[in-house]
Amino acid sequence: MPHSPDPLTLLRQHITEGVSLRYLGPDGQSEVAPEQAAFLAIGHYTFPAKTPLPSLTRGGQTGAEAYPLDAITFFWTHRDQAQAAFREYALQCFKANMASVQVMDFRRILSLLQEKPVGTGPTVDGTAVSGTGIAHSRPSAGERMGVDSMEVMAKGSTQPDTAASMADSSASHVITSASSTSTAMLTDIALISAVTSRFFPVRSRESYLGCNKSFGHIRKRAMEALRMQRDRVRQEVKQREKLKTNGKAPAKPSSSSSSSTHSSRSPSSSRANTTSQSDPIILVPAAATSLINIYNVKEFLQGDDDSSPPRPPMFVDANKMREESKEKPTQVTVTHVSGDGKTHRFRVIDRADHLTSREWNNVVAALVTGQAWQFKMWKWKEPAELFHNLK
Repeated sequence: MPHSPDPLTLLRQHITEGVSLRYLGPDGQSEVAPEQAAFLAIGHYTFPAKTPLPSLTRGGQTGAEAYPLDAITFFWTHRDQAQAAFREYALQCFKANMASVQVMDFRRILSLLQEKPVGTGPTVDGTAVSGTGIAHSRPSAGERMGVDSMEVMAKGSTQPDTAASMADSSASHVITSASSTSTAMLTDIALISAVTSRFFPVRSRESYLGCNKSFGHIRKRAMEALRMQRDRVRQEVKQREKLKTNGKAPAKPSSSSSSSTHSSRSPSSSRANTTSQSDPIILVPAAATSLINIYNVKEFLQGDDDSSPPRPPMFVDANKMREESKEKPTQVTVTHVSGDGKTHRFRVIDRADHLTSREWNNVVAALVTGQAWQFKMWKWKEPAELFHNLK
């Protein structure tokens, strides 16, 4: 008595012998995509897509959950992707609502799928298929029960009706078991889909690369700190100038001591002039076409502390500053606050011909345009000699 063929045997014939495989919709006639298939037609036989394969269980353990037919077929079609990038393969299985094959089962299932079925009976394109099962593997429950019923009839049983009823009950038991397992898997898949549909990404690569936070407050705090520092320096400079002014204010001398007072104030006055003359000197070009000259050098090196808010050092057009200036200054004083909080003053001049030898020793920097005539009245006539001495 012929029995229902094993879908795994037919699938192996599809892989090794090229037997046709089609994916059918719920009507069992129209061909659809693999993820939409309700039935699989292998040769002349049609099976539900979720038909479990008892010989292919998770982990290869007896009694474990069996892989359904569509999952094994999908795995064979995407075997290269599954072995190279399992994450993408599992994601495709999830989108197709089918089970994914575990990594530990890859080699075992691929080996079983590529083995040729044993037996000399007709192939899947004939009227029957050999029920001897898979080579070097345990036969399924349906196969064992079918073989038992065939053996009973071969021995000449006197109860053919009993043998036929046993075969029918065995087939109905296998179909009922497959149907219940398929229903349970569909329920689990629906539950998983309902849960995962509520997932949402908390962090992604795009969110890490992007930034919706403004850092403008850092610049404001830096400008505020700079303004406070310059206010403090300006107050210190004013206090020092006030102390110097009060110290130089002479008391009303008597007529008898006027000569002695005059003689006593002369050394202090000369010392004050010596102190102012000992400030470091910066030379700038005297040419009006120079980008930086006596008119805009203070804005370039110090900024404008008198403006509100104080303006940091920046380049200002010299022509604009010359138009705003009433007369050309002979020298400019530039202050600089070092990292330790000390204030340093620099004299900036554009006439080097009036410098004494001692003042030349106080030259610490020079801004030049490069023309040779600029160095005619300088202590060093060549640019190479100039930059060798000014370091």
